[in-house]
Amino acid sequence: MMKKKKSLRFPKSALMLVICLLLVFAFGSITGMAAENTKIEIKETKVSVRLGETKVLNVEYVLNQSAIQLGCVSADETMVSAVITDNGNGKAQLVLAGHRQGSCVVAVYEASNPNIVDYVTVNCGLAQEGGVYTVNEGSSFTTVYDDRVIEYNSLMRAQNGDQLAVSHLAVERNAGIDALIASGKLWEENQSSSGLLTFYACFYDASGKLIEKMPYYAKNTGAGSTVELCWYIPKGCTKIVVE
Repeated sequence: MMKKKKSLRFPKSALMLVICLLLVFAFGSITGMAAENTKIEIKETKVSVRLGETKVLNVEYVLNQSAIQLGCVSADETMVSAVITDNGNGKAQLVLAGHRQGSCVVAVYEASNPNIVDYVTVNCGLAQEGGVYTVNEGSSFTTVYDDRVIEYNSLMRAQNGDQLAVSHLAVERNAGIDALIASGKLWEENQSSSGLLTFYACFYDASGKLIEKMPYYAKNTGAGSTVELCWYIPKGCTKIVVE
C-alpha cells in the first residue's frame, strides 16, 4: 500500500514562530544547520514567481527525529503563500503561489525544532531583469523593478502638510549605489511658502522588516516651483514606500 503524502500548512495563529524564524533570518543565520548531520536544504536560494503563478521547489532534509513534521511560513502571505509536501525518504516539495508584487522570504523548518530551517527569497511579479513598469489605482502608483517595488502617491505629502505633484520617479544606479529620485512641482494650494519641507521614504527588506525611515529636506521655493528629492537606498532593500 502506498504511503499517503502529507500536505502541511503553517498555522496562522502561531505568530511567535513566525517572529522567531524571521529574526533568525534577519540576523544572518541562513544555513539551516542546527547540529551535525541534521539539515533542511531548499535547492534554490532565490526564485521569481509571476502573479497568479505557482512554482514548485525541491527540498531535501536529513533529520534525526523518528517522527518528522515539516512546516513552512511566508514572511507575507498576502504576497506569497507556501505549502510544503513531505514525500518521505529525505525529500519534500515546496509549492509557492504569487499574489502581489514584491519580495519576501519563505522558510521551511522542522516543527519540533524550528532551529532546523532554511530560507528562499521569492520575488513575486517583479519586472524582467533590467526592466521596469508602473501600475496605478487612482492616485496610488506602484513602480516595479527586477529587484524592488516602490509605492507612492501622485501627490507626496511633506511633514507640514504641503504637497508635491510628482512628475518623475525612478531608481538611479551608479557604481553599486542606488538612489531614488523624485521630482515635481509644489502644489498651488500649499499653505506655506518658505522654510524647509521634510519628505519621508520607508525602506524594507525581504522579511518585511523596516530598514530605515529616511527624511529628505527640500527648500520650499513657493507654490508652483520645481523640487527634486533624493534618497540613497540601503543595501538589502526590496520595497520602498514614499509617504
